[in-house]
Amino acid sequence: MSPNNITYRIMSFESDGTIKVIRDTSIGRLAFDENDPDDTTTGPRHNTDNTYCNYSGTYLGCNVWGNLSNTFYNGSLLGDTFSYKYYADSTSTELSQISTRGTVTVDSTLNQYLNNTWIADKEMSKYIDNHVFNVGGIRYYSTYTGGDKGLEKEKMEEGIYTWNGKIALMNITDYIETSINPQCTSVYSNFYYNTNYYYDGSQHIAGYDNWPCSNRTYNWLPKAILEWTISASTYNLYCMWYVNADGFFNYGNGASNPGGIRPVFYLKSDISLTGDGSETNPYRILN
Repeated sequence: MSPNNITYRIMSFESDGTIKVIRDTSIGRLAFDENDPDDTTTGPRHNTDNTYCNYSGTYLGCNVWGNLSNTFYNGSLLGDTFSYKYYADSTSTELSQISTRGTVTVDSTLNQYLNNTWIADKEMSKYIDNHVFNVGGIRYYSTYTGGDKGLEKEKMEEGIYTWNGKIALMNITDYIETSINPQCTSVYSNFYYNTNYYYDGSQHIAGYDNWPCSNRTYNWLPKAILEWTISASTYNLYCMWYVNADGFFNYGNGASNPGGIRPVFYLKSDISLTGDGSETNPYRILN
């Protein structure tokens, strides 16, 4: 799809008639949430109004996408205090909650950039729907911490919290769902599906290309860059899930580090398209 002669890839046709798309190339390397370049112990959200984002030592950013006045839990505005929730294992029906709670009054710096500076002068902004994005986090699981919960529970974790806006990033479960490898079935399977290729606590055995979710033969999303997703890792306040240049994904990167940015948005349901969606004749939006 090529609005404004820039190529976007279709991720899904939604039930409300909108089309979820991702930019085919990165717009550059940016922090998910910046720290202060002159004082790496602080950052824009490291203050008494954003108590969730406060911690001592080197400030590695904050992994909450949006402020609580525009973040929802089960359809209701949060507006007060926040704490990531997760399912303990595959059989859990009740949500557990991480111990850190606090306020978040300011959007992440990447959120602010994409929804203000980056989109402000774009011709295509008139085609973009104000939409709901899942902004919950996924808790990493291993054979020692509950095993494979499965993709649906992982998607539910992301969907616990939602944010309304125009521009965001892909979820890590979006990445899973674009793989055609039958062994890539969940976030967990990225690490543990095949016992011949496993993480032994210090290194990835047998190389990234042999891991079920990382082989680019089976997935069109990786673009030979380290890029951010919108999905937080709920083990701490600053780590995000990201996709490596080789297609393997992980969760240990601090939010203040730069990563590739491929904006994601929903095209309005009333747009008209021409083309057949092929590489030689992509869909184009008719004015």
